[in-house]
Amino acid sequence: MVSGEHILVPLASRGADIDAIFNLNETGTFIWEKIDGRRTVAEIIALVVSEFQVSADQAALDCGEFFAQLLEARAVELVDAGKE
Repeated sequence: MVSGEHILVPLASRGADIDAIFNLNETGTFIWEKIDGRRTVAEIIALVVSEFQVSADQAALDCGEFFAQLLEARAVELVDAGKE
């Protein structure tokens, strides 16, 4: 957290590529804090619906876009639920 704002800065091979820096809003911060490797995407979407009183469809769209951006930036990776 910097000056009350949450940001994600890449530390790997891309360096401090300005396009890969995420300045998270309240919803983004909420989602980021729920990504723990144990919760499924569906569980996180349900938490977003509950916390922000949005429709499940809208939460799924918004979360899908956010997760896609995080995956592209290599800030997260997919975990196979069948493997531990």
